[in-house]
Amino acid sequence: MQRPLFHYRRNALFPLLFTALFLVLSILSGCSPRAEVLEAVDYTPLPGNGWQVSTPEEQGLDPMRVAERFCNAAVVQTLFALLVVKNGYLIAEGYLNGGSID
Repeated sequence: MQRPLFHYRRNALFPLLFTALFLVLSILSGCSPRAEVLEAVDYTPLPGNGWQVSTPEEQGLDPMRVAERFCNAAVVQTLFALLVVKNGYLIAEGYLNGGSID
């Protein structure tokens, strides 16, 4: 019987998979904006829009994670608005790439 070109024993494959997973997670964790950038993100809902307004903290969300979502959304060319609603409250609102409330 002929052996396959790449033959790994199960014990040898685990460290290889673990190393690959570690490298991927290391790369992805480095993609997050710095804290100073996130603190400068303004996602405060606009007044007079008919929604009940709240804050991320009051609705059990981390404000830095909300800011991170807005930073990530800003690079998506086909996204023009991002609103975050939880428990019926508008907690974040932003318009991107020339988008507006209209």
